Order: sequence, then C-alpha cells, then structure tokens
Amino acid sequence: MNRAFRILLLGAFGFGLFSPTARALPAELNLESALQYALENAPSFDSARRTRVYRDLEYKNAVVNFLPSLDLKAVQGLQNNIPLSSNNNTATVITPNSTAPWFSSLNLGLTETFYDNGQSITGLQVADLGEKLAEISFLKSRDALSLELASEYYRYSLYSQLLEVRKQQHAILARQFATLSSQYQQGFKTREDYLRIKSQLKRSGIESISAENRRVQSAVTLQKILGFSRAAEEAPQFTPLAVQTERVESQLSLPQAPVLENTFDYRLRKVQSEINDRSVDLVKRQYWPQISLTGGITYTNGNYINSNTPVFGVNDQFNYNALLTIQYNFWDWGLRRRNVQIAEYKRDIQDNELNVTALETRASVGALMLDVSRVKQNYRLTQELLEMETETYRGLEEKYRDGKVAYIDLITELNNLLDAKVQFYTIYFDLLQNAAKYHFYEGKLYDWLIQK
Repeated sequence: MNRAFRILLLGAFGFGLFSPTARALPAELNLESALQYALENAPSFDSARRTRVYRDLEYKNAVVNFLPSLDLKAVQGLQNNIPLSSNNNTATVITPNSTAPWFSSLNLGLTETFYDNGQSITGLQVADLGEKLAEISFLKSRDALSLELASEYYRYSLYSQLLEVRKQQHAILARQFATLSSQYQQGFKTREDYLRIKSQLKRSGIESISAENRRVQSAVTLQKILGFSRAAEEAPQFTPLAVQTERVESQLSLPQAPVLENTFDYRLRKVQSEINDRSVDLVKRQYWPQISLTGGITYTNGNYINSNTPVFGVNDQFNYNALLTIQYNFWDWGLRRRNVQIAEYKRDIQDNELNVTALETRASVGALMLDVSRVKQNYRLTQELLEMETETYRGLEEKYRDGKVAYIDLITELNNLLDAKVQFYTIYFDLLQNAAKYHFYEGKLYDWLIQK
C-alpha cells in the first residue's frame, strides 16, 4: 500500500473515522469467527493497533520538520503611556504610542531551517524505523493473539471430544449394567461381576463430570481471550472442531524448521538495534560543534488602529534573514561526554535484552521441531492403535453376547479402546497446536488460519 495513503487511512482511524465497533456476537462461534471477534475486541491487540497509528503520526511530524513554517501574530488592546517627570519638569514617555490608549501589532513570518546539524534527518530515520517496528509489532500481536486463541480452541475441541468419549463409555456401561443386573437377579451372574460393573458405571459418571468441567473452564478462557465482557449478553457458545484426519495430513510434512531471521523477534531485534544506533548518534551530535543554517521573511505592521496612516502604510516593514550559526561548548564539566556514555550503555543493555529474546526464540523453535517430530511419529501409531482396538472390541463384544468371553475381558478391552481414543485425540490436537506454533514462527499464522 502507498505510504501516503496508508498514513491517511491510519490517521483517519486514529481520529475515530474507522474505529472498530463491536458488532453483534453470534450465538455460536467457530474458530474463524472467534478470531475475527478477538481481533476487534481484545485489549492487547487494540494497543498494538493504536501504536501503529501514533507511529505513523510521528513519521508525518518528522517529515514536516523539513517544510517552512508560517506564523501569524496579531495583538490589539489598550496600552496607555504613563509620562515620567525629568529634572527640568518636562514629561516624557519611554515608549511613545501615537495611537494611545490603543495598541495594535501584526507580525507575519515565514521561517525555514535548511540545516540543523543532521538532527532532522536522523529524526526522520528514527521515525521511519519506528514505523517499521510498529508494523512488525502489530503483525506479531495479531499472530500472538491468533496463536493463543487457536491453542485454546484446540484444547476446547479436545475436551469436547474426550467428553463425547466419556459419554459413549458411560452409555455402553449403562446398557451393560442393565443387562447384567437382570442376569444377576436371575442368578446367571455373580455378585462380583455385578459390583464390578456398578463401580465402573459410577467411575464413568465421575469422569464425565470432570470432562465437562474441563470443557467449561476452557470455554471461559476462550471468552477471556476474545475480550468478551458484556454482562448484559449471553456468553457465546463455541463449535468444537471435528476430527478430520485429512486435515492434518499436510502438516505431517512440515519443513525442517522456520527460518529464524523471518521470525518476529529477529525482525524486531534488527529494527530496534538500528533505532538504538540512531538514538546514540543524536546524543553524539550534541557533543560536537553545532552548525545550523536558517532563513526567514517577516512582515510587521504596528499601530494601525486609531492611526492617521492607512493599515498598510508607513508603519509596515519587511525583514529577511539568512543566518549561519556555529555553536560549541568548550567546558561543561563532562556533561555531554557522560550523556554519550549513558546513551551507549542504554543501547548495549537493550541489545543484550534483544539478544536474550532471540536466543529464547531459537530455543523455542528447536524444542518445537523436536515435539513436531515426536507427535508426527505418535500420530501414525495412535491411529493404527485406535483402528486395532476398535476392531478388537467389536469382536469381543459379539463373543461376550454369545457367552464366550468373560466380562472382565470385555471391560478391559473397553478401557483399552477408551485409552486409544484419548491418545489419538490428544495427539491429533497436539499436531494442530504444533502446526499453529510453526506458522507463528514463520510469521504466517493468521493467513494460515483464515485460509483453512
């Protein structure tokens, strides 16, 4: 986008012409609609958006520093002259006013600074870098919010799937308990089998309640991420993601690792280091001789009220100037030298902080790729395990109905099937979370999410 148009657009946004308005919240949100709502309402992202606006305004101010300034000053009012007595008893005034008691003055001046020892140029460079820094920070905040929301949405979807598994288990156990209770009353089943399945049914009910609580807590966390704070409205409901194996197939072939230089932290580090160097340069310019070249034209007209002369008459004057100023302080008790040292130390300290952040990013990317490798291997294994346990349980269930398999074998296999489902769903959503983190470090998470 053209810089001038972007500045105009952001400036208009900053004055409220394009301020985001909270739109009506849908009764049920999916991941994409939740992301759009969060971008419009999350306070953290709103701060990044406003930072980008004021950085663009600072750049505009740095640009207009190179343009001439036109100033108008007009003064009208009462100013009486008080006569002073001299030794010979004559009354005189220090500043005679021929139009007393009225006073009037008009000054119109056009000034321009042609050279100011490079401070305006350096300030423009800093403002330009600040604008780039705000843009990168804006994109990072957008992707960070997207990552936080997507990760929690994946957890919410996982808890929803696990809740369904617990409900299915509870329904199966309830049917088996009803059948076994009838058989126990008829004397075909032992009391041990009856108590075992009854305890399994109670335990399943407790686990279902726990699974529901985890899902509710995740929904509350999602509302916080969205910035939802409307007490008068009903809290939004979320549509959990369905398990689609083909959805994650493309994520099984991710490249080796994101390019570190393309991550947000490395890009921010590069720009911020340049800003720090320019800031030190500004302080150093105060240490050396100051040279400036200025020019101006001034029009002055005085005492045009209650005067016998016309407004633009004999009292008006035109002045012009072109001044070269050289200034240097020979002795300031080391003040400027210490200011330079302070600026350099501040720069070095901030560079160290940026380096620490870069090292943390490198370590996080390395840990992510190790986790990606682990999850990719486990995904295939859990998928095959789930298929085998599903087939095994079906076979045992048929044999149990025919009386060929003991109840303990059936319930053991049911638990194995449950564990296989839990492992598969957990690995499935872990894979999606790792993919989201990968695209975050790649700097393309938001685009990846809205394209899915």
